[in-house]
Amino acid sequence: MPLVFAKLTQRAENSTHDKLSGERVLSMLKSRRDEWLKRVHDQTEHRLAYQFEGGATVGLLEHPATGQWEMFTCLDSLRDVEGTADLVLDTRPTGLKVD
Repeated sequence: MPLVFAKLTQRAENSTHDKLSGERVLSMLKSRRDEWLKRVHDQTEHRLAYQFEGGATVGLLEHPATGQWEMFTCLDSLRDVEGTADLVLDTRPTGLKVD
Protein backbone atom coordinates (compact mmCIF):
# COMPACT_ATOMS: atom_id res chain seq x y z
CA MET A 1 0.00 0.00 0.00
CA PRO A 2 1.40 3.43 -0.92
CA LEU A 3 2.44 5.54 2.08
CA VAL A 4 -0.13 8.24 1.34
CA PHE A 5 -2.91 5.61 1.29
CA ALA A 6 -1.74 4.26 4.65
CA LYS A 7 -1.63 7.73 6.20
CA LEU A 8 -5.10 8.72 4.95
CA THR A 9 -6.56 5.39 6.01
CA GLN A 10 -5.05 5.73 9.48
CA ARG A 11 -6.32 9.29 9.77
CA ALA A 12 -9.86 8.12 8.95
CA GLU A 13 -9.63 5.37 11.55
CA ASN A 14 -8.23 7.71 14.19
CA SER A 15 -10.82 10.43 13.62
CA THR A 16 -13.80 8.07 13.72
CA HIS A 17 -12.43 5.39 16.06
CA ASP A 18 -13.74 2.90 13.52
CA LYS A 19 -11.60 0.51 11.48
CA LEU A 20 -14.39 0.19 8.91
CA SER A 21 -14.03 3.90 8.08
CA GLY A 22 -10.38 3.34 7.24
CA GLU A 23 -11.29 0.39 5.04
CA ARG A 24 -13.85 2.51 3.17
CA VAL A 25 -11.32 5.28 2.63
CA LEU A 26 -8.76 2.77 1.33
CA SER A 27 -11.31 1.30 -1.07
CA MET A 28 -12.21 4.78 -2.36
CA LEU A 29 -8.54 5.70 -2.81
CA LYS A 30 -7.82 2.54 -4.77
CA SER A 31 -10.82 2.94 -7.06
CA ARG A 32 -9.91 6.55 -7.82
CA ARG A 33 -6.28 5.64 -8.49
CA ASP A 34 -7.37 2.84 -10.83
CA GLU A 35 -9.79 5.11 -12.70
CA TRP A 36 -7.14 7.79 -13.04
CA LEU A 37 -4.65 5.28 -14.45
CA LYS A 38 -7.30 4.00 -16.86
CA ARG A 39 -7.77 7.52 -18.23
CA VAL A 40 -4.12 7.76 -19.29
CA HIS A 41 -3.52 4.11 -20.17
CA ASP A 42 -3.43 4.45 -23.97
CA GLN A 43 -1.63 7.77 -24.10
CA THR A 44 2.08 7.88 -24.85
CA GLU A 45 2.49 11.43 -23.60
CA HIS A 46 0.29 12.98 -20.99
CA ARG A 47 0.28 15.47 -18.20
CA LEU A 48 -2.12 15.11 -15.30
CA ALA A 49 -3.84 18.31 -14.26
CA TYR A 50 -6.84 19.45 -12.27
CA GLN A 51 -8.73 20.32 -15.44
CA PHE A 52 -8.43 19.46 -19.11
CA GLU A 53 -6.27 22.14 -20.73
CA GLY A 54 -6.01 20.71 -24.22
CA GLY A 55 -3.24 18.75 -25.87
CA ALA A 56 -1.85 15.94 -23.75
CA THR A 57 -3.45 17.17 -20.54
CA VAL A 58 -5.64 14.68 -18.71
CA GLY A 59 -7.99 16.49 -16.35
CA LEU A 60 -8.73 14.88 -13.01
CA LEU A 61 -11.23 17.05 -11.12
CA GLU A 62 -14.79 17.83 -12.15
CA HIS A 63 -16.55 21.01 -11.07
CA PRO A 64 -19.77 20.37 -9.14
CA ALA A 65 -23.01 20.82 -11.02
CA THR A 66 -26.68 20.48 -10.22
CA GLY A 67 -26.80 17.01 -11.77
CA GLN A 68 -25.24 13.75 -10.64
CA TRP A 69 -21.73 14.07 -9.24
CA GLU A 70 -19.01 11.88 -10.72
CA MET A 71 -16.10 10.08 -9.04
CA PHE A 72 -13.82 13.12 -9.33
CA THR A 73 -16.35 15.87 -8.60
CA CYS A 74 -14.71 18.23 -6.14
CA LEU A 75 -15.86 21.37 -4.39
CA ASP A 76 -13.53 24.17 -5.41
CA SER A 77 -14.26 26.96 -2.99
CA LEU A 78 -13.45 27.11 0.71
CA ARG A 79 -16.91 28.60 1.17
CA ASP A 80 -18.22 25.21 0.05
CA VAL A 81 -15.93 22.96 2.07
CA GLU A 82 -15.32 24.84 5.34
CA GLY A 83 -17.96 24.84 8.02
CA THR A 84 -19.08 28.13 9.44
CA ALA A 85 -17.63 29.34 12.72
CA ASP A 86 -19.95 30.94 15.23
CA LEU A 87 -17.60 33.73 16.28
CA VAL A 88 -18.88 36.97 17.73
CA LEU A 89 -16.73 40.07 17.79
CA ASP A 90 -17.15 41.78 21.13
CA THR A 91 -16.73 45.49 20.46
CA ARG A 92 -17.55 46.65 24.00
CA PRO A 93 -14.70 48.67 25.59
CA THR A 94 -14.58 46.27 28.53
CA GLY A 95 -14.08 43.27 26.25
CA LEU A 96 -14.99 40.00 27.91
CA LYS A 97 -15.01 41.55 31.40
CA VAL A 98 -18.37 41.57 33.08
CA ASP A 99 -19.08 44.23 35.70
